Amino acid sequence: MNVLQKILIRLRLKEASQQDVAQAFRDKDIDALKLFLKTGLYPERAAAAAHLGRLKARTAIPDLVYLLWDDFEPVATAARESLKYFLPNPKIEERLEQARQYWDNRAKNWSLKREASYYDMDDPHNPRNPMVDKNRMKRLKRVKIELQKSIRFW
Repeated sequence: MNVLQKILIRLRLKEASQQDVAQAFRDKDIDALKLFLKTGLYPERAAAAAHLGRLKARTAIPDLVYLLWDDFEPVATAARESLKYFLPNPKIEERLEQARQYWDNRAKNWSLKREASYYDMDDPHNPRNPMVDKNRMKRLKRVKIELQKSIRFW
């Protein structure tokens, strides 16, 4: 991958693809792979993260740590797997543990939201608390305001 291609990708005049990522890996072009981490779509980011781990590029560690909290779980998983190439390192181990806790909590919250959609309000013995539905709270607030108004008889 030459300098012109990198500039075009940075300017987004050329769409980056996984073939470009693979070519950068074959050329062992760490700067191009780091560029894909920052500007690519999620398949390119995941592929670039995996390739940087295989190349054991120490200069890419901060970028890989940043990807541990990416919105797309496959990208975060690829970053986590590539950071395992740099172990044992206490700072990296600490970041991996923080990211693992983050993704575990995210999965737990997701499952709680799914369970809350099946919450039965008529069953007082059900120990699960419902998730707060903002639309329902707005309706209840409106009803409460209406009930507090004085009643007029004509």
